[in-house]
Amino acid sequence: MKIFNYIASFLIILSIGFSEQLDPRLYRAWSVEYDEYWLLVQREVKDYINLHPDNLLPMVRTQDKVIVVQSQSKTDQIYQLWYGRDGHYTVIKGDTVKYVLGRELRKLLVEKHRYFYIDNKAVFYSDPLSRSAAEFIPQYDFWANDDVILSTNKLFFKLPFSSDFALSAQWGNTLINSPYSVSKSLDLSIVTRTTQIGLKLPFKSVNYPGFQYVDGDISTIENNKALNS
Repeated sequence: MKIFNYIASFLIILSIGFSEQLDPRLYRAWSVEYDEYWLLVQREVKDYINLHPDNLLPMVRTQDKVIVVQSQSKTDQIYQLWYGRDGHYTVIKGDTVKYVLGRELRKLLVEKHRYFYIDNKAVFYSDPLSRSAAEFIPQYDFWANDDVILSTNKLFFKLPFSSDFALSAQWGNTLINSPYSVSKSLDLSIVTRTTQIGLKLPFKSVNYPGFQYVDGDISTIENNKALNS
């Protein structure tokens, strides 16, 4: 058992100490934005550390981003697992991923179309500064050419005294296609063409009445639909 622990620790050291330059033509990467899967990764990394106290893996911290790297030639496997923040990441590579994450969780993570995620390009840079810059979401995702946009999940209003400033409110998270009924949050921000600053707030569900027509009578549906559900 000790021999196995030494071998596993040695593989961890190699995984952390040497990082290869990934080619974006051969690999793809995305961050796990689904809280349940993120928590499963955190728990399994913690369990591995508790079982192998001599290894060098750090814990997954609350604000860490978890990134899955997949080879284009082996789409059913996790090539690397990254976690960290501000451009500084711990990288678990190759067979070491199988030691840290269980088979079922690895299978869930590679099926990214089944949960919320954001494509990530930070893994294709070798220095922390470039990685941090790559993780900034372009401002054109928020800015609009229209003066006013009002929909079931977004309000965008350019201020009348200046076309370079606007107020923005979003229900849910459109970047990861998370509806309001799942995220239950409200984003309020001031937007310019290059920057955005604001707050993310919890927001109580807004219900609206539903009706059904049966045999000439109209009755109210008891299970009302939530806004943007």
